[in-house]
Amino acid sequence: MALAVCVVGSASAAMAAGRDSTRMGAWLVGEGARAAPGSDNRCDPDKTTIETGANPELARGRITEVVSACTGVIEGGQASSHDVGVALRVRALAYFRLGQPDHAADDDTAALKTDLGREEGEGVRILQDRALAYVTLGDYGHAITDYTAVLPAPTSLGKGEALTKADIARIHQNRGVAYEKVGQTDKAVADFKAAMDLNPGNPENAEFLIDIGAVHDKRHETADAIAAYSAALALKPGEVRAWLGRAYAERDKGDRVAAEADARQALQRDPNSAPAHKLLAELMIASGHAASAATRWPLSRSA
Repeated sequence: MALAVCVVGSASAAMAAGRDSTRMGAWLVGEGARAAPGSDNRCDPDKTTIETGANPELARGRITEVVSACTGVIEGGQASSHDVGVALRVRALAYFRLGQPDHAADDDTAALKTDLGREEGEGVRILQDRALAYVTLGDYGHAITDYTAVLPAPTSLGKGEALTKADIARIHQNRGVAYEKVGQTDKAVADFKAAMDLNPGNPENAEFLIDIGAVHDKRHETADAIAAYSAALALKPGEVRAWLGRAYAERDKGDRVAAEADARQALQRDPNSAPAHKLLAELMIASGHAASAATRWPLSRSA
């Protein structure tokens, strides 16, 4: 069962999650703002705010126009170091949206060297964004370095903002996924547990338990995987991934009856789950019910 990178507290994170808004780290160009030298309202450092939302021009799909406008600020030679940093951050967001995480990482690196990057809390946001770009590139080593630089995360980012416990938990989770990708599974589990420890008993901890279960699956520690998925279900009974993860683990254990029951539970909650249909069909065939399994193969093709 694959781990999924979860994102928090960054503009590029919002994009990776399919959103155009996020609490932190998203740069919003004010409507009707006074343009900075060499700029226009598509990339205006003078009225940039981090309160809510992503750049509205990006939301309208004018991504290449944003890149052009920000490049004008960066290369115009008239903007302050702070404003150049803002322009780099907006352009990094645009590059990420264009599917160019390498350019996004380069711009975040440059932004760290500006006055913006040296402001209280701004470096934290930039590092989170760059880490996500590295993850997208498959450069998990550099992503781990950036997440480690962020942790322990500050409770204050300046300008009235703060990282919540949930935000910090997500950073631990992201680093844990990166650790898992490079085979450092003990460190991955430690990060997932650290994420849970920040909010004991929170139903959202089910997600971290699923991550732990996936690591145990990868290490062929079936009993531990089943225990982790069961703990996740105790917190959040509707979590399809936990039902499916436990079903896989039970199959690997040789308990086809339990595996089939859990696969059916997953399908009750998500009737369109191709992996669940595929697993159930495989279990039916193994149990000698090939005819019944045949009806499920068309539903499992995307698994």
